[in-house]
Amino acid sequence: MAQELEEKIKKAKVLVIEDDEMLVKFLKDELQEAGISSVETAVYGKEALEKIKKKKPDLILLDLILPRMDGFEFLEIIRNNEKTKDIPIIIMTNLTHGEDKRKAFQLGVDDYLVKSECDPEEIIERVVRVLRKHLN
Repeated sequence: MAQELEEKIKKAKVLVIEDDEMLVKFLKDELQEAGISSVETAVYGKEALEKIKKKKPDLILLDLILPRMDGFEFLEIIRNNEKTKDIPIIIMTNLTHGEDKRKAFQLGVDDYLVKSECDPEEIIERVVRVLRKHLN
């Protein structure tokens, strides 16, 4: 059973929505190094929505501060769509205000990470933890 779950995690599709190119490359490399082979990326919310239509991810890593469409707007669209409302979402942001975190959880996120407070291992651990919970 545990082996089967680990295989599901390795086959999981993760979508990283982030506008910092260096961070995107870093996250993609770290996730792949952790065994998650399918990592897609998007800079804009609309681009991410198109990718989700084509290939529904098993998890989304989402920055809240994005060009054109912010992360909260993106969250509302995802959570109000029957086909995407159950996709696990982890927020990765530099917004540290309690109100932002509260709003994100009200919109149904699974975890909330402050970029400046997380090291790469913690990010990967939390991604794997959320995947385990949702793929089990």
